[in-house]
Amino acid sequence: PGGPQPSILRDLPHMDELTRSVNKQNLWSDWLAVKKSREAKTAAQIQQNSDNASSSVQADNVENITADHSSNSVMGHFANNQLSEPLQPPSKRSRRATARLLTGDYVLNDPELQDILPVPLLAVDPEDDSIVVTPPVDSVEPPSPHNIVDTIPNAFGVFRRYTRSRPSGFSELHDPDSQVNLATLSDIRAPPAGEDPPDRDYAPFPNKSAFLLSDWFWNHGGQKSKQNFQRLLKIIGSPEFKPADIATTNWRRLDRQLAINDWNKEEWQNEDAGWMESNIHISVPFHRNTDNPGNRDYTSNGFYHRSLVSIIKAKLTLKKDDARFFHLEPYELLWHPNEDQQPQTLYGEMYSSPAFLKAHRELQDSPAEPGCSLPRVVVALMFWSDATHLTQFGSAKITPLYMYFGNESKYRRCKPSCKLGEHAAFFQQLPDSFKDFATRWTGGKKVSAEFTAFCNREFAHEQWRMLLDDEFLLAYEHGLVLDWIGDGQRRRFYPRILTYSADYPEKCELLNPSYAIADGFLPCRVLMATIRQLGGCPCPRCKIPKKNIHMMGSDSDRAARINLERRDDGDWRKKVTKARQSIYGKTNFAVDSAAVERELKPESLVPTLNAFSDRLQKFGLPWPSMFVVDLLHEIELGVCKALIIHLLRILDSVDENLMHELDRRFRAVPTFGRDTIRRFTSNASELKKMAAHNYEDLIQCMIPVFDGLLSDDAPNFLNRAILRILFHLAHWHGLAKLRLHSSSTLDLLDQQTTALGDCLREFQIKICPAFSTRELRREAVARERRAAVKKAASSYIAPPRASGAAPEVPTTGTQEAGTDGGPGSVPAMQPGLPTPQVPEPPVPGAASHATVMPAGGTAEKRQTARKERKFSLSTYKFHAMGDYVSAIRTFGTTDSYSTEIGELEHRVPKSNYRRTSKKSYPRQLAQMDKRQSRLRLLEERMNQSNHGARASDDQDAISASASASPADPAMRYHIGVSEHIKKDIRIFMQENSSDPSITHFYNDLQKHLLPRLKASLKIPHNSSIPVDRRDPDRERVFYQSDALYEHNILRLNYTTYDVRRRQDVINPKTDHRDIMLLRWPTAANRDPTKHQYRYARVLRIFHVKAIYHGPMRQERVAHRLDFLWVRWFEMGDGHDLPVSARWSEEHLGLDQLKFAPIFDNPDAFGFIDPSDIIRGCHIVPRFCSSQPHSDGKGASGLANDGRDWCTYYVNRDMLMRYHWGLGIGHVFTRGYSNSVELDAPASRTRRSEILETPLRQAATSEASDSTERLGGPLDQQEMDSEDETDLDYSDSDGGQSSSEGFNSEEDDNFDEMYDESDLDDGNL
Repeated sequence: PGGPQPSILRDLPHMDELTRSVNKQNLWSDWLAVKKSREAKTAAQIQQNSDNASSSVQADNVENITADHSSNSVMGHFANNQLSEPLQPPSKRSRRATARLLTGDYVLNDPELQDILPVPLLAVDPEDDSIVVTPPVDSVEPPSPHNIVDTIPNAFGVFRRYTRSRPSGFSELHDPDSQVNLATLSDIRAPPAGEDPPDRDYAPFPNKSAFLLSDWFWNHGGQKSKQNFQRLLKIIGSPEFKPADIATTNWRRLDRQLAINDWNKEEWQNEDAGWMESNIHISVPFHRNTDNPGNRDYTSNGFYHRSLVSIIKAKLTLKKDDARFFHLEPYELLWHPNEDQQPQTLYGEMYSSPAFLKAHRELQDSPAEPGCSLPRVVVALMFWSDATHLTQFGSAKITPLYMYFGNESKYRRCKPSCKLGEHAAFFQQLPDSFKDFATRWTGGKKVSAEFTAFCNREFAHEQWRMLLDDEFLLAYEHGLVLDWIGDGQRRRFYPRILTYSADYPEKCELLNPSYAIADGFLPCRVLMATIRQLGGCPCPRCKIPKKNIHMMGSDSDRAARINLERRDDGDWRKKVTKARQSIYGKTNFAVDSAAVERELKPESLVPTLNAFSDRLQKFGLPWPSMFVVDLLHEIELGVCKALIIHLLRILDSVDENLMHELDRRFRAVPTFGRDTIRRFTSNASELKKMAAHNYEDLIQCMIPVFDGLLSDDAPNFLNRAILRILFHLAHWHGLAKLRLHSSSTLDLLDQQTTALGDCLREFQIKICPAFSTRELRREAVARERRAAVKKAASSYIAPPRASGAAPEVPTTGTQEAGTDGGPGSVPAMQPGLPTPQVPEPPVPGAASHATVMPAGGTAEKRQTARKERKFSLSTYKFHAMGDYVSAIRTFGTTDSYSTEIGELEHRVPKSNYRRTSKKSYPRQLAQMDKRQSRLRLLEERMNQSNHGARASDDQDAISASASASPADPAMRYHIGVSEHIKKDIRIFMQENSSDPSITHFYNDLQKHLLPRLKASLKIPHNSSIPVDRRDPDRERVFYQSDALYEHNILRLNYTTYDVRRRQDVINPKTDHRDIMLLRWPTAANRDPTKHQYRYARVLRIFHVKAIYHGPMRQERVAHRLDFLWVRWFEMGDGHDLPVSARWSEEHLGLDQLKFAPIFDNPDAFGFIDPSDIIRGCHIVPRFCSSQPHSDGKGASGLANDGRDWCTYYVNRDMLMRYHWGLGIGHVFTRGYSNSVELDAPASRTRRSEILETPLRQAATSEASDSTERLGGPLDQQEMDSEDETDLDYSDSDGGQSSSEGFNSEEDDNFDEMYDESDLDDGNL
């Protein structure tokens, strides 16, 4: 009182005196004792000053004011070092800021929901020598003799566990989490901020103006947007900008100087990681049956790459901004939800994963370098590679290699704007001229596909050998001694490769495996893992045969994955070496000969020596396990897509009209969130131009859409069985995609893996045979188009030599290639040879409507023949689902190493390609990458001299003292201050007097606002006191100017399960109008047999200026109160069950809702305090139910009930909201419920009962009384008409549109969400 409370984000890590006085073993009990002591003193002082109320009212006064002013007592008061000073009671007339204006000083900004703001992990106390730690029951590592130190749990019960060999090292610990604040934990978009850097040396630029223009051109988008244009205006409008400075600037010379690389015999002023151009040499074996048998050397130039060591050095010695968030030492992250439970291990970041911890421990336990006592640090390397087309039309493509550092947070790696992806290489594939080289040695005969695939593998792994050069091996073994730019201290850094993310190409499943690799899709996962594409053992991590991979999820499958794990052992190398001797040795067999196949085919091996095994096997690198799972291609574009396509085949086999009905339903599905559920295309069944996120949306919304489609033409059990499969698949996908896992959620994922495998096998065996399914028309057309292209490619035969031409067999064994302008270009033909005539590929769609001219001269369209198709589970992608639990337990959550990150980084070369001359573009792309990185380095140095931080970080920073803003994550919600849409409450009710929604409008509004207004005035409230309507001093609410002020948008901030801050936009005029609340304000009132949530549809967003009138009246001062007018949903018949019950097999499915009856029902409509809302929710019509008003005309125009459906589904897009008690950031589920169970069928384990922690007990509900219904209507004539002037802004209509997400490219409507027309005021 009297000033802002100290923020836990700022003061709690520095509570040296208090922290040392608290025994870590009794942390919770001491914390509770301090809290109770402070609240007792506060209550005593308040009770002494409360002379005008009865004893019962005084008790309520103490409770309400304690809840109001001590809601932060657990956080802020505990963080206050002046514990000996008693709190002073608040002034009787003091005005408390409304919930929307609370800033970060109030950590517990919503006592009722306990929506605690995200807080960073607390730091290690350097003077704490305690090493007595109770290990978690699910600890991933056995006890070790190292010193173990735990940090103090934060508000969510999350803490870190460090394992050190030297206790004294903790005082020197670099803690990147100390740089974390509410801004970095928030995913809410913030307005840009920052100042221009001071004048300094801009070499090689002659002045600041030249540097700013060059940086704007190269580093801020290939296609300039309005935002880029505004940035340009800011540059040229700056007082420091001088047109004369750039009038004579030689831009060509500057660009050349910025793009200098190692192939240029010059050096730039900074020692950074430049690009190199190298030649690739492979030995090509021509078997003994060819015209010229033997091994021939083949050389190709144009491999552009960077030294991995130089990239690491530049990262650690030049990029100071990145060093702030660079973790030098890993830790185990644990979660202590309750003092009666053992801590659980959390899996999220790479630097807290068991793989990183194992590499760190092995390094610390290994002998140190002779005479060296420097600290040793693991540098975790994570690689991504995937071929990408650079243009929408054309053949230009490239295969970049991206390198990231696992020491950095995934939340920064996943943002392309952070520029953390290092472009390490542009992989080359065998150029087209290689065919000319090969046919000259085969006497003009065509080489086999197996031979070309073998050479492609050799070519790819030779490039990796060049990357894993001797300098890298030396650093891998002995480390790099560097002065780290983060603190200037010298350390020894050891690079370690942890993950490699690559695609298992979909095209290879459709074509012959040998042709697939030769078709340009490299380096894919099977190529780098040196196994056969879709061979007998298709998995790169295990040797389970293809005939058994349909048993995914069974106990036998789990055992086989362990027993048949691929290992780089002597047996594997012996087989490959023997096969290579047969090819390159005296026997000179073909690469696909019987002798080679005998050795390699049983385990789907190939006769290529793996580069990782060749270079790093002596260091014990388990390279088969580093090829991690890929959720995007394996699940969303694999299993989900295959299941959806076969369900469409089933519908097509039953009735073609069902496809139209399915499209109609998908079009009616509302959108949700900023990018959770996007608007579906006009015809979803056509599956045109669909990315991974589109299939993800289809799976999440398939249950409401598919329900009832087969009920009329098929047995009802089929409908239920298909809905069960869809539910398990959506549940499994949601768990696999979690950004933060605990041991309990991983157990759930493991159980769902078993359940989903059983469901899909039942679907294949029992359901699919009931339908005669054929290809969809689009599948048949695509198949014929591929066949035509394949036939055209195979029809080419090498032409005979022209008469008098020189012999084709070269005199030297070396052929220079790669000078044809890069991948995708047409190779130069040899002199004297005619240009081959390759048939043109058919026009897309032409195969389905080929025109035949009969004798009569009339054209008839030939329909494409549609083949019979069966549903198959014998695919690698289905098999890969069984590896997700082990992958998460080893490397952390899937979003840390998903190929989505690489797909997002593809935007950079695609954008830069537009600026190239389209000739030799790999070289130009390398030069552009160098320009951009050097410009960023210059900008970083300039910002350090002025701000000490990057401008991009400054743009994300949000000052706690700033005024209320829509992007402020510390606020619970934001409603604009505009009063443009003003409605007189009496006129509003008179105009809508015939609408049934107005019947109880005024009385309900009085009952809702009165306790809230009294709470803001610190007046005790007791709903049990009867109201005498004849008393002129009875309590009531007057409205200033009789006005209701309407708003279009409510921005609601909430804490996610992974302890991040996000925002929902509620707009009653769009699909984003449904919300969810807690059904009971407190745990004491809860019925454990009922559903925990309540759902409503927002009709209007209002605020009023309320004036209190009553026996304890004070000054007649207007107080702004925000509220929502809503229409309530009711739980469907038989669906009012706890959220955990819907996961069981007995009640498996989505919750069903229906609207409360409008007529003669006082509970059909109501009012809500925006701070009581948990978040928005996704409510989808149950399309198989009917609409009560077929003509679209309902009884209430304000409620728009003419478009109602009889029942609705609650889509569980917010998955962790329905796993009660398992969301780390959902504190209310732990303080609200007395017990938490594993919400899964056939649970193998049962968690112990959870009691409310002292932290949750202390968070009393300030607004619990606001939901009580009070009696006593007020006369409209008594409303005050006193006027008051306030700040006025223009209110405008708008809605929220779907925008870009983590795994999608920018949506065209992205700017619409933050467009001025969508803002409720002008503050953004």
